[in-house]
Order: sequence, then C-alpha cells, then structure tokens
Amino acid sequence: MSTAEGDGLTKSTAGKLATLYVQSRDWDGAILANGGDDYAVSFVGPHEGGPTGVADSGSFALTATHVSLGRYIATYVPQLAGTYTLTITALGQKISGSDWTMIASPGEIAPTECTHSLTTTPVQLTTGITHFFTITIRDIYKNLIKDSREATAVTITATYTNHNAWLSPIVGVTDLADWQEIYGRDISGLAVFNNKSASDPSSTYTGQVTIYRAGTFSLIMQVNGIHITASPLTD
Repeated sequence: MSTAEGDGLTKSTAGKLATLYVQSRDWDGAILANGGDDYAVSFVGPHEGGPTGVADSGSFALTATHVSLGRYIATYVPQLAGTYTLTITALGQKISGSDWTMIASPGEIAPTECTHSLTTTPVQLTTGITHFFTITIRDIYKNLIKDSREATAVTITATYTNHNAWLSPIVGVTDLADWQEIYGRDISGLAVFNNKSASDPSSTYTGQVTIYRAGTFSLIMQVNGIHITASPLTD
C-alpha cells in the first residue's frame, strides 16, 4: 500500500508552511512510478476548539501534487493551534499508516492580538495600593500561547500626564507642581508569567502597578516593544 512521510504528518506551526510526502506503492510495497494517483489529504480539528471554542472548526482538506516517480507532495499552513486527525486516502481508501495525530503549535507572538483584563475605562486606582491584572498572549490567529518564550518581553509603564484634579486642598498651601520631577514621571510595573505546571501551562502574565501620587497617568502595556490591544489606557 502507499505510504507517507514528513514532519507535516505529525506537527506544524500556525502560520508556517508544513510539508508531507506520499509514495505510491502496490500491495507488496513496491514503488509505483506513475503520476496519475489522486491522494486526498484531510485535517479534522482542532479537537480542543481553538480560539473559536468550537471543536473541529479549523478543519481543512487538500490534494497532493505529483513530483516524480510516484512521489507526491502536500503543503499546508494551519491557522488554528491544537490537535488534528490527519487522513490520507486514494480512491476513498486510507493509505498505510492513516490516520495520524497532528499537533499544530501556536505561531509567533502578535502583540496587537494580546489583550488585558482591564475592562472599565478610565481605570480607577488608589495611590499606594498595588493593582493586579492579567495580560493574555496570543498569535496572529488569536491562538493562546501557553509557554514562556525566552525572547518575550512584557513591559508595564504608568506615565504621568497631570494631577489637575488633585491640587492641594489646604488654603494657602500650593501643590507640589514639580513632584513628578522629584519622584519620576514614569512608574514601572511588573509582569510575571503564570506557569501553573508543566502539564497545565497558562497563556497569561500577571501584571501589577503601584501609583504613589494622585493624578492622571497613561498605563502602557507592551509585548516586545509593541502596544497590546487597547493600550495605552488612562487611569
């Protein structure tokens, strides 16, 4: 029976080209050098649902193309990460080894698809009290990225704008107009990757920021130097 090989049988990455090969063979395993076979390649998944939350919503199919001497190539670019069932058939019959379990991993981080949990704007914070929130990391197809990548830099900064609404309430005592020059205009926050366990990783970072003086700030959240969705915010 015909056989298949190649990394694309069992693994791929969202947004990147994956390849597999099919070799035509007779029932004794001898190579058939003809180029007229019709191999249908189908992917059903991701079984976990992916970003849509609907199981198998990323299913797709394609046809292998003859290269030479009965060898065929099939290429694909998955979009939704997760587990797929890969089936290869000829004339409706599965080839040797079919079906395969193919794991599609999330693609590169896309900062503009990353989100935060601060849903109410403007954000109301209390001076001196640390405020916590989450930042969720996704790729260009909105797949959750459930690992901490060495090249990932999540930064949080509260940049001073003004404190016009919080001037000194004491008669005869002027407000410290240049306080931001003394304490600094920018306040750095902290982002920590939430890795529950090796078997149950998370796709979020816990962010935190503490404002030390009443005023209006611009809260900036960036991944690898690029603003995430709905950043900056005013608080």
